[in-house]
Amino acid sequence: MQTPIDLVGTNKVVEKTLSNAAGAVIGMLARELDMAGARPLVGLTALGVTTPAVQKIISRLEAGGRDGVVFHAKTTVLDRLVEAGMIDGIIDITTFEYVPMTLYPPEYIARLVGSPEERRERLRGAAEMGLPQVLAPGGLDMHVFPGTGIEAVPEEFRERAWTMHGPYIVLARTSAEELEKVGARIAEAMNAARGAIKMVIPLRGFSDASREGAPLFDPRADRAFIDAVKEALEDKGRVVEVDCHINDDAFAERMVSEFNAVFRGGR
Repeated sequence: MQTPIDLVGTNKVVEKTLSNAAGAVIGMLARELDMAGARPLVGLTALGVTTPAVQKIISRLEAGGRDGVVFHAKTTVLDRLVEAGMIDGIIDITTFEYVPMTLYPPEYIARLVGSPEERRERLRGAAEMGLPQVLAPGGLDMHVFPGTGIEAVPEEFRERAWTMHGPYIVLARTSAEELEKVGARIAEAMNAARGAIKMVIPLRGFSDASREGAPLFDPRADRAFIDAVKEALEDKGRVVEVDCHINDDAFAERMVSEFNAVFRGGR
């Protein structure tokens, strides 16, 4: 621990520094918790536009004797916990991350978010370890840009349907052609999974911004995604279509039902 002053004599700054250092050492020596009796831990992915679905799923998981841990937008930390053996299953309800990973070159992502984006395969560890997984297309209906209006997004997106998510985030609709590419990539990842895996698809919208009557509502683009996934999947039975919106109670029920089925199969 770096001291803010030279350790010459004693005074209240030296005493506070040494006290902090001692406390840090004591904390690092604390006995690890016994995790033998812990409930199974399920990793979930979320965005604000899918938060109602995530909350409903977590309450149902808890009622069934499992705990949920939620990761916002990206799966970098979830990947690490999977590799560390902390995660027992995954409900990847918000696969939004596939949009930039599939459609944007690294330099374009850097321009949008201000930092380089590592090109990686999300949840590869879960696939290789055979973790039970259930996916949904949450957030695939949008590009997400910082800004206070459509004039803040790149010019090539300004003719798209769009809406605001809060005062500083612009959502622009993904096209059918883009979703075909995203669907093919997700199917490729599902084909490579060693464990039981399914995708549950809501037919009435992939996020709160694309339910019927909302600005990003586009059933034709959604169907292009569904068809692309089915075409590229080796096992067509891994896709389940549900006639509801992603944030409806019925969708949460079906997601948990499908997860229970794959979870019982184990790794």
